[in-house]
Amino acid sequence: LPTVRVEDLAARVNVSGNVRDIALLRGEMLVQAEPHPGARTLRVDTGDGQVQAERARFDLRRTAQGARVGVYEGSVALLRHGVLTQLAAGERLFPAEDGELQRGATDPDRLAWVDGMVVAKEWRLDDFAEYLARQRVGVIRVDPAVGALRLSGVFPLDDAERELTALEHSLPITVTRHTHYW
Repeated sequence: LPTVRVEDLAARVNVSGNVRDIALLRGEMLVQAEPHPGARTLRVDTGDGQVQAERARFDLRRTAQGARVGVYEGSVALLRHGVLTQLAAGERLFPAEDGELQRGATDPDRLAWVDGMVVAKEWRLDDFAEYLARQRVGVIRVDPAVGALRLSGVFPLDDAERELTALEHSLPITVTRHTHYW
């Protein structure tokens, strides 16, 4: 089985004989795929297509809009709606508003979550709050009046409450807490 690091993950894994299949049901994972004698190519079903890799380091994130794939080493192939798309190291695919895939460059800072960090570069406050909400139990809501505020920084993911307090001191916002259970 390849080396896999996960964030907010739900997956189904099938490793038997020469089969190496993963179905990504929710969340994000970083995969280090290496060829093994007698084993087939690693296949990951994203719900929006199937990623195939023999030797590669890549991340996958399943979202409501579709799957995002970034390749950091090697190459992968994405089979989606009968179309095979090749991705090399340094490339990523992500769904556009119309559902079509767009190609872009990978950002190594996106992998900071593997080390328990997040690197925000001019992120919208509502996007940052959504990211933080995946790291903790409870609800984080952002008033639309301040959702477009921008922030940058490197934040540890192990203490969302500390991050919310830091945001309160650096942005013109007030954080209202109800209880840990709501």
